Formats: sequence, C-alpha cells, structure tokens
Amino acid sequence: MREQFTIGVTAVWMAAILFSLHSLAQEDPFKDSTFQDYYALHTKHLRELLPAHSGLPPILDLSKGTTIGHPKDHAWELRSSELMGSKQLTDPGLTGPGGPTTTMTIIVDGDSNFALSAKSYDVIVAKPTASDVRIAFNNKLVYSHFDLEVLQVLKGQAKQGLYPGAHISSFQLGGMIRFPSGHEEAFIVVHQGFLTIGKKYILFLWKLNPHVESYGIATPYLIENNMVFPIRLDDATLAYSGMPLQTFEAKVKRAIANDIDTN
Repeated sequence: MREQFTIGVTAVWMAAILFSLHSLAQEDPFKDSTFQDYYALHTKHLRELLPAHSGLPPILDLSKGTTIGHPKDHAWELRSSELMGSKQLTDPGLTGPGGPTTTMTIIVDGDSNFALSAKSYDVIVAKPTASDVRIAFNNKLVYSHFDLEVLQVLKGQAKQGLYPGAHISSFQLGGMIRFPSGHEEAFIVVHQGFLTIGKKYILFLWKLNPHVESYGIATPYLIENNMVFPIRLDDATLAYSGMPLQTFEAKVKRAIANDIDTN
C-alpha cells in the first residue's frame, strides 16, 4: 500500500524563492514605507506564484503576541515534518537579504496523486468556514488548518465524521507566519494552492489512520459557475480545469463505483 500523503512522498527538499524588496540596509524606494506596503507587495507576489483559483495562505500573526496552541494528534505532524526539513523555525528578522518578507517553496519530489483518487481517498463536497495557521509541536512544520462544513458525501463513512451538515478538521501543508519582529514568511507547496473561506469544493481527503481527527486535503477542486477548477496543478488535474460540474461529478462517481484511482 502506498504512503498516503498529499503527493506520495519519496523524497523532499526545500528551496527559497527570493522575494527581494531590497535590503533595509541599502538605499531603496521602500525605506520610508510602512510594513503594510511591504506586506501588500508580498501578497501580490504570492498571487503570482499560486494557482489562479487559489486563495491566499492563512496567516498566524505572532507580532501581536499570539500564543501557539497544538492539537492533540501529533502522529501526522511527525509524519509530515520531514517535508519542511530538519531545521526549526526561527524569526529571520528585518535585515536579511529578503528584507521584511520572504517566501519559502516546499518542493515535493515523488509520484503525484491521481487526479481522481477515488479508491485511495474519501471524496466530499464541502465549504471552508474558518482557517488558522499552526506550527507543529516540534517547531519544524507550518500548516494551515481548515474547518470544513460537509455539504455532500460522495465517498466516506459517517462514523469517521463524514455526513452532510458535519464539521470536520482538515489541513494543508504551508501557510504564512508573521514573526514577532514583523518579518512575514510564506510557506507554499509548488503547484498547490489554498482553500478560500466560503467557497465550495470537491475534496479528496486522506487520514493517517482512523484514530487521527484531522483529514489531509489531497486534491481540491473549486466549484465556480457550475464548473470545476483544480487547486493542485499538474498534467492530470489540469485536464479538468473548466469542466462542467455535472460532467466532472459523473466521472468521480464512476471512479468511486469502479473503486479505482484514475486520471
């Protein structure tokens, strides 16, 4: 049985995409700008990096003295921490080469999920109602937590919390941290975006084991104007971009009925 993670990980490495707004130690046109100016430019940069139908990453603002709480389930945090490398998170400060903002891109090397992983994963239609960013208990992993309102269950068990009207806990790797110094750092997975609060999605979900509360979001498809748009971009999922919702749902239900993972 293959490992169940967002992209069936075999090896992972991390690279920095420099978002240089000029060093604060150099003469630059931003030297008299407020932090909000830097943050706005960082947001613009992120929109260019993320898939077209992605939301912006949720943010954890530690510059306001926010306390960090940890969930009770640590098993999947340990399993997922390897994706961020072995270094613990530290506040980069304001005078580094990236100035007050940077973006770290997590590159996952391995076999991609199928576009329609109907055998390996549960499948629901859901709407995110709230989100927050969390740092794992070992201080090596940044992830975004989403509360999902289940609207329809295409595949899944009620005893695992999947039934219409239920609210379930889910997560995606990545998010944004504003450190106590004011430095803002975004962590994103290459070719993957984030959910947007209030919008509807068809979601392929996985669990590390039945005893873990949270679901991992493997492959999300935005539902908009009766069409679907993938939030994870690769050759397989892009084939469905802009497909009528009714046609896409029929393909998903056929894959579920045949108990297959397919593109």
